[in-house]
Formats: sequence, C-alpha cells, structure tokens
Amino acid sequence: MNKLFPAVSVLSGLLLAYAQPVSADADKCIELYDDNSYQQAFVPCSEAANNGHAQAQTILGELYDERKDVEQTRYWWEKAAATGYLPARNLLALKYYYGGTVLGKEKGWPQDYARAMRIWKKDAFNDVATAQFMVGEMHLNGKGTKHDPVEAYAWLKLASNNGYLLANDLLFEIGHTMAKQQRDAAAKRIKEYERLIAREKDNNN
Repeated sequence: MNKLFPAVSVLSGLLLAYAQPVSADADKCIELYDDNSYQQAFVPCSEAANNGHAQAQTILGELYDERKDVEQTRYWWEKAAATGYLPARNLLALKYYYGGTVLGKEKGWPQDYARAMRIWKKDAFNDVATAQFMVGEMHLNGKGTKHDPVEAYAWLKLASNNGYLLANDLLFEIGHTMAKQQRDAAAKRIKEYERLIAREKDNNN
C-alpha cells in the first residue's frame, strides 16, 4: 500500500500529537495497519471508526483510498477531520492540493488549492508547523492565493521557529529577493500572527 502520510514530510509528528481514547478495536486496527496487514485491519478499523475513533477513521479512509473508493475515503477522512484530528485534515488538504497525490492526478479528487489553503490556514493558526509551511509555500508560489513573498516569509518563519526544517531552504530563497521594506513588513506580520496563535491557544485551553 502506498501510504500518504510521508508526503513531503507534512504529517511528521502529527499522529503523536493527538491523544485518542483507548479501544480494543482501535488498538487492533492500528496494530494490523502498522504490520501492513491491511485486509485483516479492515474489520477492527470499521468497528472503531463507527464508534468515533478518529485515528481508526483516518486509517479506514486510507484502506478505502487504496481501493480507489473516493466517496468512502472522503467520508471517513471528513469525519475524522471534523473532530480536529490533524492527520485526517492534512490528508484531505493534500488530496485537494495535488488533485490526487504527489505521484499524479486521481479521479474524484479535483485540484482545489483554495480548499487546501482553508484547511491548512486554520491549522496554521493553531500553531501546526506543517500547516504553516504549506501556507507559506502556497503564498510563495501563488497557489490558491496571490503570490505574496511577505506573507510567505511570515508563515515559513513561523514554521521554522516551530522546528520545521524544510522551511529554511525557502526562507533562504526568499530572503535574497526581498527588499528591506518587505522584510520589515514580514517581521511585523510574524509578531501579529504570534499574538493570534497565542490567543487561539488560550481559547482552546
């Protein structure tokens, strides 16, 4: 099975960052999935998913994705994403970003940069480094939004500050092309976003 989690390192650490309730079916689902026993994982993953376990819903979506069942894939990822489960949100965003996967377009998944941006922008303000990186990359390349090096720099710097090392290469690239006025504007925007992110954290506590 071609798992989507490692795509451009975007999901690194997300699974560890989200606590899930204990469930025998969910434990079996995860164990079998991790052992690449996908056929055997289907039943416990379905049971746990129907009981509202977000990680199991996400895995079940991957199992359906392997079967090219777009409707079921989207259904289970959206269920998990609605709970705030970051891997599911990111998988959906990646599908819309690529119109499939990094390997190519897939039927049933329209390329929709704006929709991907909406998902990642929300998570970026929740201080998710991978989302901050993707928001910065999209502003840099004008995907789903206008080309804006100031906005791109701000989000990539926030991602870098959060330990997302891939952002450093793009920051180096942008830094050589920005005027002092743009760098000053980016610095102000970073401080503004840091305040908004801190406020969001306080609201979630």
